[in-house]
Amino acid sequence: MGRIQTEGWPVHSAVPGAAMTATTRISPSTVSETFTARQTVRRPLRCKLVLVNDVMSAPVHAGVIPGECLNVSDGGLYAVVPLGCGVRVGRRYTCRLFIPERGPEPGPVQTVSQQGMVLRTELLAGGGRDEDRLGVAIKLIGHRSGVMPLPTT
Repeated sequence: MGRIQTEGWPVHSAVPGAAMTATTRISPSTVSETFTARQTVRRPLRCKLVLVNDVMSAPVHAGVIPGECLNVSDGGLYAVVPLGCGVRVGRRYTCRLFIPERGPEPGPVQTVSQQGMVLRTELLAGGGRDEDRLGVAIKLIGHRSGVMPLPTT
C-alpha cells in the first residue's frame, strides 16, 4: 500500500491533542510513531483475519468481514479490511485470527478468537481504486480462545 490519504474522510487521531483536518495527509512514518506510543508492545503479525459481527451491536449487518491482521499486542490489533464493509468505530466483533505458525494446537495454523471493539478507522489509499482499504484499530476484550504469539518485554 502507498501513502495513507485521508482526503474527504473523517480522521480520528490516535495521538491525544493532535489536530488533523479532513485534508491531512499522513505519512507511514507518522503512523509508525503513533503505534510505538502504545502502552503495550506490538508484534508484527501478518495473518488472515475475519471479523464476525456481534448480533447485539449490529443485528442488521450480521455477517463475516474478511481482512488481514498486520500487528498484534496483548490488548489489541491492527488490521486492514475492504472498503464499504460496514466497519465503524464503537462496533463490536468477534475477531478470528488464523496464524500460520506452529503452536500448542495440532496443525500448521493456530486459530485465535476474541471479542474486540473498533477504536479507530483510517483510509489506506492504494495505487488504484480497487486497492484502497480501511485500516482498523481494535481493542481486544474478554476471554481469548487459543494462544496468540506475543512479543516478550
